[in-house]
Amino acid sequence: MPLGIYKPGQGYWVRVMTAVMAGVLVLAGGAWAWKQAALIRPPIPQWRLTLRSVQGDPAPGQEVVLIGTNPLTGQRASELGRAVIEEVEPNRIVVGRLAFEKGLNPSQADHVRSDSGFHARVVGSAGIPAYEPILVQLAAMGVVMVIGAGLIYYFVGMHRGSVEFLIATDGEMKKVHWTTRKQIIGSTWVVLFACFLIAAFLFGVDYIFAQIFMALDVLETTRG
Repeated sequence: MPLGIYKPGQGYWVRVMTAVMAGVLVLAGGAWAWKQAALIRPPIPQWRLTLRSVQGDPAPGQEVVLIGTNPLTGQRASELGRAVIEEVEPNRIVVGRLAFEKGLNPSQADHVRSDSGFHARVVGSAGIPAYEPILVQLAAMGVVMVIGAGLIYYFVGMHRGSVEFLIATDGEMKKVHWTTRKQIIGSTWVVLFACFLIAAFLFGVDYIFAQIFMALDVLETTRG
């Protein structure tokens, strides 16, 4: 199938406006995909722990035990899990290869120690995701945009059936007698005048019937 535009120049404005409106829908779909992708939480294979009261020397490859209050049992100073030091920074370590029970993670630890004598208090923790969430959002939005652009190009530019329909629509639109500015203004004034006239008529009828019913004591007047 040739990739060129089928019958270029024919039905120009109808095809252009169709592509524009379809593009708006594709943009809306891309925005939806962006928001939905934001709900995807990437795995966190590493954690950066901020330390205080450090005793001993942490080293990469060293296995450590993370200690804290277990939220599942409420037990204090219990072993939450084990990890391996992968990077050492000033007053910080990055741990990975986590071995924790489900529902536990390094953010619940308040101490860390190793069998080699390293011990420190954990005063802060931050998960390091396996990938940036924005990359997933960009990928999801990009897929929607590329697919949408391809469908627009195919149906507005290449597909004979849809293109012939748009060209025929453009031909019918050229036969339409469009109202002039003067006619639109005149019609608007007629509609406004008719609305006020009907409102005045209904008000008068309502007032007359109200007076008749009050004269017959069917309605009672209320005085404030």
